[in-house]
Amino acid sequence: MEDLIDLCDEIEKNKLSLRIAYDVPQIYTAHLADSEEKYISLLYKTRGFRKFIGGVHLWGKSISRTGRKVSHCGDLTSYFGNNEIKVNFLKSFRDCFNDGIVRRMVLEVNSGNQDLQSIITDLISVGIKFM
Repeated sequence: MEDLIDLCDEIEKNKLSLRIAYDVPQIYTAHLADSEEKYISLLYKTRGFRKFIGGVHLWGKSISRTGRKVSHCGDLTSYFGNNEIKVNFLKSFRDCFNDGIVRRMVLEVNSGNQDLQSIITDLISVGIKFM
């Protein structure tokens, strides 16, 4: 997170029109997030530089036959493995980006339309709007 904060400071200092594409699951992986507390905490920290985020990348994970988590496959239910954690993530995600700034959303799902639609439905369920 410190590198992102430093980047945002440079963007502001140099008055650049540059914006960040923020990959939420990649941030979680980089910070070894594996608990509800960590997921929520990282989103809360994101609020400090959210005005520099122009796009958000979000995807699911599924469990393979060997038990390994597979990125870009599955939906948020399979990603979090627990509906309560998923709902709390969704609410925190909404609150993080509920600042009046329109952003691009990149949903990367390689496992089919059903998983993609599931993520969209989850986002809409907490009040996230698509334009």
